[in-house]
Amino acid sequence: ETGDLQMNEEAMKFIKENGPDTLINSLSINIRYWDKKTNSWENNKNVAKQKDFINKFYKRCSHSYEKPSMVDRGIQVILNSTIWTKNANGGAYKYMKEALGLDEKDDESIGVIINTSMSPWLRAQKTFKRVGCIIRNEMYNAYGAIHDEPQNLKLVSPNLTNSPEWSGSIFAELETSFSNPSLCYHALGRFVFDSKDNKKIQEKSSCKLLMRIVTREKMTVYDLMTGGDKENINQIPTQERKPSSRKNFAMENIKDKIEFYSDYDLHYQDIAMPEVSVTVSFETKDGRIQGEVDTKMKLGRVLRYQHLGRDFVDEDDYPPSQEYFLYADDKTAYLSHCPNRWPDFQQQIQLDQIPVPQAKAEVKNCPELFQEAMKRGVVVYLPQCETGGRPVLSRSKTKTTVCRDPLACHFYNALAWSDQGAFTGDMEQITLKFYDVGKRWFNGKKINAGYCKVDFPHLYKQEGDMWMDRREDDSDYEVDSSNSDSD
Repeated sequence: ETGDLQMNEEAMKFIKENGPDTLINSLSINIRYWDKKTNSWENNKNVAKQKDFINKFYKRCSHSYEKPSMVDRGIQVILNSTIWTKNANGGAYKYMKEALGLDEKDDESIGVIINTSMSPWLRAQKTFKRVGCIIRNEMYNAYGAIHDEPQNLKLVSPNLTNSPEWSGSIFAELETSFSNPSLCYHALGRFVFDSKDNKKIQEKSSCKLLMRIVTREKMTVYDLMTGGDKENINQIPTQERKPSSRKNFAMENIKDKIEFYSDYDLHYQDIAMPEVSVTVSFETKDGRIQGEVDTKMKLGRVLRYQHLGRDFVDEDDYPPSQEYFLYADDKTAYLSHCPNRWPDFQQQIQLDQIPVPQAKAEVKNCPELFQEAMKRGVVVYLPQCETGGRPVLSRSKTKTTVCRDPLACHFYNALAWSDQGAFTGDMEQITLKFYDVGKRWFNGKKINAGYCKVDFPHLYKQEGDMWMDRREDDSDYEVDSSNSDSD
């Protein structure tokens, strides 16, 4: 392999420029914006904005405190960060600023990311590709954190809250809009309501009504999914939830161990995320809103925080089969369709039972471990769906783009995949049944409404009366690909 490395001119050039210790790389990132006047990308020159971008990116790629936990925050990769200054880093500082396109007259420190690989023998291409996707997604999330306009965010929950056993915890998903860059996310989390209002919410709900949530104050998706700068890190618990020592807790099986170390049952006041003022209401089948309750909630766990701009730029097309996100609590499992690009749809489904991998159903601890994986969320593919991964468009004569529900059955054999926990990298076969409560919400119209290619000149270019994907022109793609959204 050393011979192959020496024959790779680009790799050898990189090593000569950065030194032979390639396991520890210092790199910096800048952002850019599309200049409509010049019809081209322009680098950000503001050093303070560059550091702000690095800090927001680092918040989603780091972990240095106990509460909130790395699992609850949905952190998938850990990096380090530092700063470079003119006095301490001299020529390297000057070279880096010039390469990033920052203002040469501004002598403020610049943000730098440190990437450390702890396993020099890790050469699996799939692993590096997956890590690359995670990092690219967090770059887009950080870019959105800087440029998104605060909104009264709308969320939809598949949970039924009229049961006496309901404890105030729900899953909720952002109502996405492809036409609004500030809402172009597949964001899904577990939220907990202030316990003093749980009874009010139960009284307003009724069987199978859909819960809708609106933030009363305008905020960005980044602030909702990370807490912004308002986390109450490592706060002292208000009450003891578990024995202070494992010696005082019976560890009879793997489920007991998972529950002992888990933060899944934190009380509302102990969740280290800021309160969000919201209005909860319920939607009838004919679209009427009823039973509004003003309350507060906290984000208990980030399940999915995907910027949909990355899918369009990095992936050539829709996935080969319909892609859903499977998640669960202790008693119920749900599906959420993963939007990919315009046009597409959102959908929420409640399953009849919590799935277990068929091939490993008899394997010791398999149900418990897979349920823990579902509490974080796993991706599932539906190869049985005859339409593949592309959306089914309505045959409406209007110019409005509307997607139809591609699921004609209530039973599917699916493939589940996760990059976390005991099933990392495994493709497991599971069955999905939803005869009982079943489909809770479908959004195939609002998500696509108002989308015009003319509003996205960095993705499309005009040729006559048509707007074409910039990637289809090789010469144009080569120019653009020399500068990504995050250089």
